[in-house]
Amino acid sequence: YATLVDRIVTGFPKAEADALCEEFGYRDVLIDTAEIFGFWVIEAPQNIKNDLPFEKAGLPILVTDNHTPYKQRKVRILNGAHTSMVMGAYLAGKNIVRECMHDEVICSYMEKAIYEEIIPTLDLPQEELNDFAAAVKERFANPYIDHSLLAISLNSASKWRERVMPSVIEYFKRLNTLPTCLTASFAIWAEFCHNAKERGDGCLVGVRNGEQYEVKDDQYVLDLFFAHRDDNAKELMHALVNDEKLWNGVLAGLPGFEDKAAAALEAIEQNGTYALMELPAMKTIKISPADNVAVTLVPITKGEEVFGVTAREDIPQGHKIALTDIHAGERVIKYGFTIGTVKSDIHAGHHVHTHNVKTAISEHSEYTYTPDIHM
Repeated sequence: YATLVDRIVTGFPKAEADALCEEFGYRDVLIDTAEIFGFWVIEAPQNIKNDLPFEKAGLPILVTDNHTPYKQRKVRILNGAHTSMVMGAYLAGKNIVRECMHDEVICSYMEKAIYEEIIPTLDLPQEELNDFAAAVKERFANPYIDHSLLAISLNSASKWRERVMPSVIEYFKRLNTLPTCLTASFAIWAEFCHNAKERGDGCLVGVRNGEQYEVKDDQYVLDLFFAHRDDNAKELMHALVNDEKLWNGVLAGLPGFEDKAAAALEAIEQNGTYALMELPAMKTIKISPADNVAVTLVPITKGEEVFGVTAREDIPQGHKIALTDIHAGERVIKYGFTIGTVKSDIHAGHHVHTHNVKTAISEHSEYTYTPDIHM
């Protein structure tokens, strides 16, 4: 049967092993550290439950006729968030995943990638995807799991190809534009490897804040970066994007990807990965995942990209931009609440204001909302 197991396992707890073994009263060299969360999906006939009564035992196991949507959910949201975030966070001075969840900029970057760029490419029910994403954030913040960013960075070329690239392709297919954070993650991966200019034992060696770190990947990937170690951002990005062996021509055929990734890499070289991860959070704010509008934090110029949507007109600071097409009579949702109904059709990227919306705020004489903010 095809199966999927979802559980974060960080391996042997070296720092705690001696104390644990003393508590056990014996030496155990097979100790492993894992989160409490666990989920097992099995693609099989329902009658398998007669032979394996998982439900009666209260185990977190799902038997389904198609495990693919759950695999996509896990690989793209959980693993995709890891791969798109960890190398930039490491270069910004972080060492474990939990630290990233307590950093407003990095956490916001990850949330935008998940909610605005990954989830729109998946076909499971929206509420189910949002719940899974919220659980992922809690799991990443687990105070008992020290998940090393460098450990996650191992073999990042193949991880980016399997975990992130499908979301980039599907996002472009559905929205006809490139996802900002996921495209930036390609440039971040390039910087992480390009910064390692010395050969080591089966790795390349880079330096972060005076401390050496190792880039471990297939020998082909290591040789590729070493061969282009003196390239500028545009030269390196051209070589990477057009590498047939790594991407099978997929990225080379994606309109605008090379230029946008090269621009992101140039920005990293000038200001660092932390500043790049901060940029998507600076233009707009989306209060709730259910919102179909975002509020501008700065004036938006016609042609600028916001949440994967191109602004169709200039929009003043503090005003709203439509994130989807909203038809006459449909609701405008902000804060997770209906704030009005549309007078005439509004296309994604248009200014949403009193000229095309009838307010419904009076219908909510009193309400409270604690925002899970996405920028």
